[in-house]
Amino acid sequence: MKEKLYLPVRHAETTHLVVSTYYSKAPMSYGSGGMQPRGYYVSVYPVTRKDGLETTTLFHGLKRLLERTERLSGKRLEALMAESAAQVGARVGPVWDVVAKVAAKEGLELIEEGGGNA
Repeated sequence: MKEKLYLPVRHAETTHLVVSTYYSKAPMSYGSGGMQPRGYYVSVYPVTRKDGLETTTLFHGLKRLLERTERLSGKRLEALMAESAAQVGARVGPVWDVVAKVAAKEGLELIEEGGGNA
């Protein structure tokens, strides 16, 4: 179960930043080679949406652990999805911090209108 928020950006190639809130039970990170805790995460990464297709580049973007837990709770995930959307809308909090870092790292300017769910 994932919810994605699409935030439009101004950039020559990238059209949106995706904010995804999800549960991960995989303890191994093949990217870093280390162990990661089970829990709820938010990831933010740039994409290009064109003609019904979505493309992204590997190793661009960031993810952050929001809350450790051993089991998935649908209610808790829904609550965290709502919290993530609220933080992005208000431009405050740990989810917004990840969005701002990815935007700065990738040289993206967020469009003020805000994003929508897709």
